[in-house]
Amino acid sequence: MTPEGLPIIDLPYLLILKLSATRAVDISDIVGMLQHASDAEKQRIRQTIETHRSDLLEDFDQFNAIAQLG
Repeated sequence: MTPEGLPIIDLPYLLILKLSATRAVDISDIVGMLQHASDAEKQRIRQTIETHRSDLLEDFDQFNAIAQLG
């Protein structure tokens, strides 16, 4: 929740939504978020994707590799 009491989507689920959308802006967002995520966060994201949308794991791994280059 924000200080104003608004709900916030958890990062793994936001990435699932963005991976599903595959617009250019979403791809850029995914790489940017992964560049700022800790290794523990990336592992949690990967586990969530594996549980809920395993069809997106390959895309996640590719974007994570790109994020590590930058």
